[in-house]
Amino acid sequence: MAFTKERRYPRAKVSIPVNWGTAPNCGYEGVITILSLGGCLIKAPLHASPGRAVFIRMSLTGEASDTIVLRGHVKYEMEGIGLGVEFAGLTEEEQKTIGDIVDFSTVQRASSN
Repeated sequence: MAFTKERRYPRAKVSIPVNWGTAPNCGYEGVITILSLGGCLIKAPLHASPGRAVFIRMSLTGEASDTIVLRGHVKYEMEGIGLGVEFAGLTEEEQKTIGDIVDFSTVQRASSN
């Protein structure tokens, strides 16, 4: 019998520039390359230890007024790639925004195949 592990949330391949850090000022640059309601993978040259709290600032339109700051903790590090972050305490608005991005990316990918 084959065992398949299903993911808790759908994931989308994206390319979203972000600022992130272990403090709310988010002093480092990176790019979210995989996104889901549960968390993300940030491609970044700098790393943070698993368990460490992180903040991720992203603008959906490039406008300062459309900036959100997500909170989470480092779930794992991938040397030379970046870090996996598990989100914590997302508001309903943040959940909707992330869900919309995932849905849009999934539809875009399906229509390009």
